[in-house]
Amino acid sequence: MKKSNHQGKVLKDHKKVGKKFIPPLMQIDKMRETSFVNDRLPCLIWMSSLYLRLGDRNATKVIVDFIDTAYNCFEGEKIAPLQYMGSYTTLSDSKKNELYETLRTKPYFNDVLSNLEHQYLTSPEIG
Repeated sequence: MKKSNHQGKVLKDHKKVGKKFIPPLMQIDKMRETSFVNDRLPCLIWMSSLYLRLGDRNATKVIVDFIDTAYNCFEGEKIAPLQYMGSYTTLSDSKKNELYETLRTKPYFNDVLSNLEHQYLTSPEIG
């Protein structure tokens, strides 16, 4: 039988905790796994719809302004990263309303909502 050449170096950088081996990237402080389906996919969906409707340049401006506006509304408070859509569901109703009222003043607000008209026909904001 032929001997392998790795000479025990395959898991050299991994840290052993009990019976588990922790890979090097997971040893970095504040590094954690995230769920693509729960965290990233919803963001990609809402961002892609903006890119399809507004074009690349305008969609990028709207997305950046939206996140900046959200951070400015919660200045000085400790909140979850707002680039993930799931982070907004953890906000209190008063903070959601504050963010909503601030976003209503933005020039892109009505244009972005008008594209959702077919989904929310009974919304008081549309129609």
